[in-house]
Amino acid sequence: MKNIVIGLMSFALLFGTAFTSISAQEPMPRDEFMKITDNALDALDKLGTIFSSTGSTKMESKLAQNNIDIALMKYDLYESYKITKAQHEIIVAISMADLTYIPMVIAGSVDVKLFNTAKLYTQKAHDLIEKYKTNKK
Repeated sequence: MKNIVIGLMSFALLFGTAFTSISAQEPMPRDEFMKITDNALDALDKLGTIFSSTGSTKMESKLAQNNIDIALMKYDLYESYKITKAQHEIIVAISMADLTYIPMVIAGSVDVKLFNTAKLYTQKAHDLIEKYKTNKK
């Protein structure tokens, strides 16, 4: 019985979340999106610089990681708005770069393969936001 109740509550939560995101009609404000994204990219660039430098410390990388997390949380302030496909692609690229850096932040050392992958995702995010900025639609 307990499992059924938990299952029904989970289903209701998932259905409610899905319905809410479908019913959002107003797009996320373009200026706010670009501001949040620029902050997130600045934090990613800083983290990349920290891992490129031989004299950086584990504490510096953790602080930079926290800045990325804060920037990504700001997108949640606009969860009731509709996210465009272009905005979604940018957020995914930033999130993937962030997730790729996490093991290095935890270890406090550079993994060349992860670092190169994170740099590729970061560059992809930069390219996508530049394309987004030039597209006035």
